[in-house]
Amino acid sequence: MSNVMQWFNHSLILLFLCMPLMATNGMFPISMGVEAGGRGGVDLGIASDPSCINTNPAGLGFLHGKMMELTLGAYFPSIEFSNSVNDTRSNFEPVPFGSFAIVWDKPDDVVDAFLDPWRFTFGADVQTTEYVYYSGSRPYAANLAPAQGTGAFEWEFTSSSYDLEIKGTQGCKIRDIQIFLHSNAEQSFCITSSSIPSLSSATKITSITAKFTWRNPQATSNAQIKLIVDGLVETMNCSQGSDQEQPGYMVLIWAKDTPPAAIQLAASQGMVLENPEVLLGYELNDSYYWAKVEMLQSSMRIMTQDSQTYEIADSSPQRIPLAQLLQNISPNSKIQLAYSYALANQNAARIEISLIQADSKIIATKTHIRSYQEPSPQMPVCRREADHETPQPDRSSGWKFGLGIFPQAGARYTMKVKSDDFFMDGVENRTDMMFVSIAPGIAYRFGDRLSIGVALNLNWETLELDGLVAQSSLILKGKPIQGTNTTFGQYLIGVRDVYNIKGEIDSDALMGFGVGGRLGILWKVNDRLQIGAMYSPRTWMTEAKGQTKLDFNRHFSQIDVANIAQILLPRQGQDGFSGKYDIKIDFDLPQQAGIGFSYLIADNLLFACDFRWIDYSDTQFALRAKVSNGTNLDLNALVGASDAKVTFKVGWKDQYVLAVGMVWQPAPEWICRVGYNYSNNPMPEEYLNPQLAAISEHHVTLGASYVVSRTISLHGALECSLPSDLQSGSENLVHEKYVHSELETFTIGALLGMTMRF
Repeated sequence: MSNVMQWFNHSLILLFLCMPLMATNGMFPISMGVEAGGRGGVDLGIASDPSCINTNPAGLGFLHGKMMELTLGAYFPSIEFSNSVNDTRSNFEPVPFGSFAIVWDKPDDVVDAFLDPWRFTFGADVQTTEYVYYSGSRPYAANLAPAQGTGAFEWEFTSSSYDLEIKGTQGCKIRDIQIFLHSNAEQSFCITSSSIPSLSSATKITSITAKFTWRNPQATSNAQIKLIVDGLVETMNCSQGSDQEQPGYMVLIWAKDTPPAAIQLAASQGMVLENPEVLLGYELNDSYYWAKVEMLQSSMRIMTQDSQTYEIADSSPQRIPLAQLLQNISPNSKIQLAYSYALANQNAARIEISLIQADSKIIATKTHIRSYQEPSPQMPVCRREADHETPQPDRSSGWKFGLGIFPQAGARYTMKVKSDDFFMDGVENRTDMMFVSIAPGIAYRFGDRLSIGVALNLNWETLELDGLVAQSSLILKGKPIQGTNTTFGQYLIGVRDVYNIKGEIDSDALMGFGVGGRLGILWKVNDRLQIGAMYSPRTWMTEAKGQTKLDFNRHFSQIDVANIAQILLPRQGQDGFSGKYDIKIDFDLPQQAGIGFSYLIADNLLFACDFRWIDYSDTQFALRAKVSNGTNLDLNALVGASDAKVTFKVGWKDQYVLAVGMVWQPAPEWICRVGYNYSNNPMPEEYLNPQLAAISEHHVTLGASYVVSRTISLHGALECSLPSDLQSGSENLVHEKYVHSELETFTIGALLGMTMRF
């Protein structure tokens, strides 16, 4: 466990260095968290992990308690570019990947949400959530506070008078108040369970069995032994008087989906119970087993009882005098008061019962709340079978909060590309794009069925594009001879028949910032079908700013611009035709929308499907840049100024993504996933460009999770972008030397993750 936590702690530090990726739908990763990565990126109709902040934030509304998820991994892209002079492959360059997300219930839980993983690491106690988590249609065994049950006070009786005081939710009630007197003599036993064993989510409790011996030495008529389990009663008549031990055996059939909260064996006055043993019978994987229940035994005699019902009518405390029930009890006797309670039919209904002495001194207080509580960190981790969560009974509406760090888009690879005119020795083409978001999210859940969520994306962008560049000769707007209308560009086109100038670009990492977001809705149609939808508007980004070097030396020397330069240019070409510029590039992320669903075919088998539209044609048709403060006076004179507007042709069209996934839980501690993701290639063949090789169409994925404990589960996933190729014909609008070229890509990636729940 400590090794797992050390991995987590060190990984947080590395996370900020692990963002570019290659297994993408265009530039977008096919998945966020490692769990979605195993099921083909399907995430719009599923609420199973915190990464939903960056896919469908409405999923937050159906996550329980405090959760943290960390994903780390690496992708291994392979890109091959070939034409008449090229047969080159990208360098081997593993691309790291990472994401982090955390969610919590209330605004004042935010500190605990971040500190609980560290507390847990160093062995401190962590407060658990007040929810029980479901697996299919059955909850994990937990310390359920049911709608009805029993309670007791035990104290040494004095001559003082005593009252019970009840307060709480209107409609809650107590009844069947009984007084038991402790005795060393062999009298009747009252036996109650002190511990219900915790069973895995795959178990189904079928029966509660009690074995014991009994005697009725006083031949009490109408003597009975009762097995009482959460309001269900099985009765055994023992009216035949006998001082001899008799075997007793009682079975109560358990038809509820939840485990029992309390079990009680009680006998009529004058009877004696001995050697009690209570067993839970349960079914697991088509086999039947028994689990022993620990019973707390004390020798007591039932003295008096009050069968009246006392109900809370308003918020005022209600006093119940006990003088009549205690009138035959001798001072200094050790007694027990037992009662039954019933809670109002609403979420978080509560009743508080206090035992009070005559001078209003509170001796003890018992509180019963209609809630679902996990008793200890040793419980199984809170998982749903097949990544699907069943609505919780009586769960009220409420807010949910989250925060994550996610890669929004990116790519990284390097290859050497040759040109058969000026660059026969090759030019290094490098692409390094990275969009990272800090994403706060919030959702509101309406009851058990509907959630609406919104997330904000605070984006940070870096962009580096190195390699061949071509621009229209008309960009050279400087005039060789003042007073004429002819520019350098018009001269090259009209006299030299040169329509494009060609060179190299070598940029530093350009940086920009921006704001985006997404809106989501998730509707649980019933316990098996969920439908979700998401919309993300176009991301607003500041211009990515930095410095770049433009080099046209080889081209200008070939077209004999040097002769013109010696006469007309300020430095007569002495400094060559390269220079540094400040550069700004507009690079926004497109709007996208999607809809998805998940269907629980069986309690441990889920099918899910997403469909998304990505509006690349609006933002990735062309990249527009501004260069300024050029350092080369001759280049400035050719352009006509020290700044210019440059366009990088991209030409992408809209993309449509279909993702399908299956999730299977063969055992409570194992979850297996498989998925397929298809996205049409957004790059038309006439815009083939080895600098933007995001042409992958078919992706297959595999994944699995292992439940380590109630707090920790580990995940893994493999994502593979199958080989995709694109061929450019006799026309290429990016660079004329890319005609009759072929681009082929293949990517495989591995992800590891961990989820912690508190």
